[in-house]
Amino acid sequence: MISAVNHVAQSWWGWMGPMIWQVSLLILIISAIDLFLRRWAWPQVRYAIWLLILIKLFIPPSWTLPSSLISRWQPVAQARLEQILDVSFQSPTTKDVIKLPALPSEMKTVRPDLRSSKETTATLPAGASPLTAGPRLGWKAVAMMGWILGLAVFTGLLAHRITRLRRWHKNQVEKKTIPVWYYEILVRTADRLKLGRLPAIVFSDEAKAPAVYGVFRPVLLLPAVYLDSLSEEDAEHVLLHELAHLKRGDLWLHGLFLLIQIVYWFNPLIIWARRQMKHVREVCCDLTVASLLKEKTVKYRETLLSTARELLTESAEPGMGLLGVFEDPFRLVVRLKWLEKKTWENRKLITATAVLVTLVLTAGILPMGSPDGDQENRKEASQSGDFHAVGQADDRRCPSDARTPQPGAGGFGQARGLYEGDPTVSRREAVLPLFQ
Repeated sequence: MISAVNHVAQSWWGWMGPMIWQVSLLILIISAIDLFLRRWAWPQVRYAIWLLILIKLFIPPSWTLPSSLISRWQPVAQARLEQILDVSFQSPTTKDVIKLPALPSEMKTVRPDLRSSKETTATLPAGASPLTAGPRLGWKAVAMMGWILGLAVFTGLLAHRITRLRRWHKNQVEKKTIPVWYYEILVRTADRLKLGRLPAIVFSDEAKAPAVYGVFRPVLLLPAVYLDSLSEEDAEHVLLHELAHLKRGDLWLHGLFLLIQIVYWFNPLIIWARRQMKHVREVCCDLTVASLLKEKTVKYRETLLSTARELLTESAEPGMGLLGVFEDPFRLVVRLKWLEKKTWENRKLITATAVLVTLVLTAGILPMGSPDGDQENRKEASQSGDFHAVGQADDRRCPSDARTPQPGAGGFGQARGLYEGDPTVSRREAVLPLFQ
């Protein structure tokens, strides 16, 4: 059982280990690029760059391309780090393996008498420990168990939030009706965005600001007294913003990133990336509304300002994973500045730039796997028949040419050949002739 757990943990770490440093490095690189571009680059381009993190989380860490800068610089950086720390991170090759002295030629590997071995084992004194200890949980297995525990905790928190949202929906269904004028604006706004399905509307006393949630069944969440003092123009602006999230598919990406954050709950850089994406996404959503309003965007900016005054001391997203008008009111200045620009006049250029930048970065920094890996180590170790190097270069069993004793392979190489050649011989029985 413990051996099986260790084997599963080894496979888990084979994915999770490289993914930790690769995703962390990618987030740092994209954060630096975004810091350089945020003053003048279109938000749509910045958002496309941040989405590379989401793509990376679904790509095998061993994937590489000849155009990858990370794969090209990785050996150089690793060699420099080894020189500074005076350590080696590479798997040892046959040149690095210490050869054991060969046994005299007259010594032969003879299969020991099974009966005498059993008698020796049976006559061990009471309390004496055997030659080989039982398997123990490795640190990778312990790390995997801790990861599973954290995964269960954060999954439970997400389930609690979903249950809370459903309770809001259930408690208000028959207590609040939608005014006719508001429903007409909702239908008209959905037609402008060419939205095929209207979201359900839920009123709640606990909601602080309008927001949308629900991947498969979208729901528009409104404060209970929100419509009492709302003008038709402000209502249209808010609906344009919320329905634009549905049109852009933001709920799908937001939900997917929530699941990713649960899987990689231990990485704080994932949380940082998610917050940056939320902010850029809100700016992109504002520009989608501006592309519809065009010259009337000034009125939309006034609606944002008037709503922001009421939310400066409130939390627009109480940890529920919602997409609202104000997820972070303190970043409103950036959104207002972009609404002053007529970005709708350059929509084709923005799209082409976003696609081009994404393709360049995908080819240059997204592949981070080693171009050669340990293939040379495996090949060299297999040709030499040295099981020490083969064990380091590959976790698979020793190739067939190493199962038979090779000249100059050493006593332990002969013992390995005896053990592999006859599956009825235990490892202890195969090693015993070396000490006789």
